[in-house]
Amino acid sequence: REDLRFSNPACPEQWDDFATKARKGRPMLTLDRTNQFISQIVNDARQNKPSIQVLPADSRADIAVANQLNGLIRHIEYTSRAGIAYDCAIELSARVGLGWLRVLPRVVRPETNEQEIIIQRVHDPMSICLDPNSLEPDGSDSMYGFAETVMTEKAFERKYPKAKKLSWESDSEWFGQDCIRIAEYFKVVETEENRITIDGPDGGRMAVSEDEYWALAQQIGFKPDVQDQFLAKKRSVKWCKMTRAEIIEETEFPAEWVPLIPVLGYELWVEGK
Repeated sequence: REDLRFSNPACPEQWDDFATKARKGRPMLTLDRTNQFISQIVNDARQNKPSIQVLPADSRADIAVANQLNGLIRHIEYTSRAGIAYDCAIELSARVGLGWLRVLPRVVRPETNEQEIIIQRVHDPMSICLDPNSLEPDGSDSMYGFAETVMTEKAFERKYPKAKKLSWESDSEWFGQDCIRIAEYFKVVETEENRITIDGPDGGRMAVSEDEYWALAQQIGFKPDVQDQFLAKKRSVKWCKMTRAEIIEETEFPAEWVPLIPVLGYELWVEGK
């Protein structure tokens, strides 16, 4: 928060409270030398747009499939205007050392529940809280995370007419004046399932679940030879949206990872923090 106030180009607050009180009645000049360097980094990123690239990794990978995936990703980036999200995340990482990206499903055809992936910007770096045990730079090892949003009371009543709307003096940090803060909670759930290794139709080995094994046996008319069995972890993500009072929405999120992606500036650990 101090970095945001210090580098605010509209009104840089570069004098702390102690200095402001000490210089009361005297001139207080602010020479903003910060934003020129931030602009160099951000404008360079805008000229050289980052993008996602899929590369075939081994002898079993197919270049044609990688090209198809690249086409899908270009479409996702175009329809969700991902360039704006990338610019916002890079600017925040330059200003305060931490920006964010969100990956969400958006319903495009309600009658068939057809969805598409979008990449969304996060304009408030303080609105995301990720698993503190996460060490990977992209947050892929996080097991849970929160994303907070603030709604006006009227907007909240229109969207959730049956939800409780509580406000009291001791709860002022959670409910502001004429607004309600809600939080989305993502949690990774890991379960173990039995996996069976069989010979695939192309001659290579493939691992299937028990249900997939019996479905394949029914399809081909005989039981494939079992080469091996092992326990594998199956990941799913639970999602809910809640106020301080109650959970107002919940479902299973269509992914295996928490869809909150940090964009780091400088990262330095001091005394374990």
